Amino acid sequence: MKRLQLFMAIAITLFVGCNKPAVDQPNNEELKKIINEKNARIAEFYHQGLADSVASFFADDAIQMAPNQKPSIGAENIKESWAQVMQFGIWTFSLIAEEVKSCGNIAVERGKYTLTFEPFENSPIPSQNDSGNYLVYWEKIDGEWKAVWDAPVSEVPIQGAE
Repeated sequence: MKRLQLFMAIAITLFVGCNKPAVDQPNNEELKKIINEKNARIAEFYHQGLADSVASFFADDAIQMAPNQKPSIGAENIKESWAQVMQFGIWTFSLIAEEVKSCGNIAVERGKYTLTFEPFENSPIPSQNDSGNYLVYWEKIDGEWKAVWDAPVSEVPIQGAE
């Protein structure tokens, strides 16, 4: 019985604590604005083919789970994965946070994305258009919001699966 009471006290403390914004933390709407500003910069870096700049928005131990492939684990692997495919064409993303929920130094973003890939001549990757939803788990690390988990979910059916 004492364990249950202790568990309930901890749960209530966390619930109440996460529903009151910390004095030095932005509220969810302010954080949504910050994240959308980051998303605009990230999208520009994708478009410019700057994999190292894209990776700078991720935590060192981040995981990016792109559709139809194995996850990229770690900011360095995310950078290397993108550097490989960026050499074949121009990647144009639109990333829009629709909702952000936060508690202290952690936040979850739910948003929508669009993607267009325009291949260079002789690219092994064909042109493509994609759109869907995504979730990103953010953490404030050394005063900077970094993406820890990035999980886009495409709404476009796999070719031949329609």
